[in-house]
Amino acid sequence: MFRLHKDRIAKVYGFEEEWGRVRCLCGHTFGIDKGSYYKMIGKAFTCSGTKRNA
Repeated sequence: MFRLHKDRIAKVYGFEEEWGRVRCLCGHTFGIDKGSYYKMIGKAFTCSGTKRNA
């Protein structure tokens, strides 16, 4: 499960919220609004970078 916290979003490139769903401008759903964060659908998007666990 991926979480995207709303207070950590620095720049918005374009999405819309409708009925608790987060959609890109083409209409594809990639997350669910859970209040203070978005629950991301893992197979709906790609990401890059690494996460370092201590």
